[in-house]
Amino acid sequence: MKRINLDTFDIIRHKKLIFSISIAFVLFFIASVFLFGFNLDVDFTGGATLTVDFGRATTVEDSDALETLFKDTVQFAPSSIQRTGESQIVVKSTELNATNREALQTAIVEKFKLSTMEGASPISFDNIGGSVSKDIQRSVILSTIIAIVLMLVYITFRFELKSALAAIVCLTLNVIAMLLFYSVFQISVNSNLIACILTILGYSINNTIIVFDRVREIVKSDPMADFNQVINTSVSKSFTRTLNSSITTLLTITMIYIMGTPSVRNFTLPLIIGIVAGFFTSIYLAGPFWSLIRSKKDTEKTQKMKKIKI
Repeated sequence: MKRINLDTFDIIRHKKLIFSISIAFVLFFIASVFLFGFNLDVDFTGGATLTVDFGRATTVEDSDALETLFKDTVQFAPSSIQRTGESQIVVKSTELNATNREALQTAIVEKFKLSTMEGASPISFDNIGGSVSKDIQRSVILSTIIAIVLMLVYITFRFELKSALAAIVCLTLNVIAMLLFYSVFQISVNSNLIACILTILGYSINNTIIVFDRVREIVKSDPMADFNQVINTSVSKSFTRTLNSSITTLLTITMIYIMGTPSVRNFTLPLIIGIVAGFFTSIYLAGPFWSLIRSKKDTEKTQKMKKIKI
């Protein structure tokens, strides 16, 4: 098997293919949104939350039995069900009327033989109104915009505006990759989405900045260097480090996914997709896109300075 020499790997030569794949990915995302949409949880649509305290450590079998009982009692499936803490299971669904609530409470107490002594009910119901769900939607959008703007300012200050724009494009593609996964596999979109998006943004920008740091170092040592070659060299020198850090992180999150509860899996699975997308964009897209948006004036200025130096 022939070994790839990263020192001579020409990433710029393949930039048209990279851009084509990125554009196709975005188009696929748009098509997925129109065809499948998103499986919005009650956090975004409003509805009811049912919390059951079993008074003991819960199991996966308890969650499955509670989900089946819910379907049999109210004749529709809950939007999500997850174990929380040591003894509680939380079920989210569309709004429940008084009759459904009473029927559910009776059926759950009988099925699991829950104690109702001293007037303390092991079951509680909460409503999530439309105004609350809209607040959560605004929080998701606002937190993402603020994070991106702050990163734009930071990268502009540390490098230049064009590199910041390239980084933002990469971050946007990472978020799209995660949202595409939510859409295609109809994973329940809840308040965890905020944490997922911010985690992916923070992780991905770190890898991108590593590449940009290499670019800055080379340009500083050799201002006359061809920028495309600078990108190739920077990517080559950053490849092994970025790959190793991505694999290490993926191994950790994958173990959490395998060993975790369903609610943990719903959180970690999109993160895995985001990390893979972050590796692709930081290595294969960030540098070439930065090179693309550099003005002809910048290139001509460098070439002119070379001639003067000669």
